[in-house]
Amino acid sequence: MADNQTTVAINIGSQRIGMAVFESSKNGTLILKAYDSETIVADPAMDASKISQTRIAVADLAQRLKVGKTKARYAISGQSVFTRFVKLPP
Repeated sequence: MADNQTTVAINIGSQRIGMAVFESSKNGTLILKAYDSETIVADPAMDASKISQTRIAVADLAQRLKVGKTKARYAISGQSVFTRFVKLPP
């Protein structure tokens, strides 16, 4: 499943980790070939184990989706959001 036309996407959220495998079609569109997700513990008291939980979840997803050692595109959630209001011209 891991050829030059394949794209692996990982979404690491605060409670769920998702992984998807896409392939490029001849006309350039992406086709979803596989998707799976894992839930991790969201308890703040368990923050110390979050890195190991994430590592295990990503390894399990990679094994289930048979992606092996493939480059991946990823998104990681964050707690800090900075809102900035900008006045736009009419």
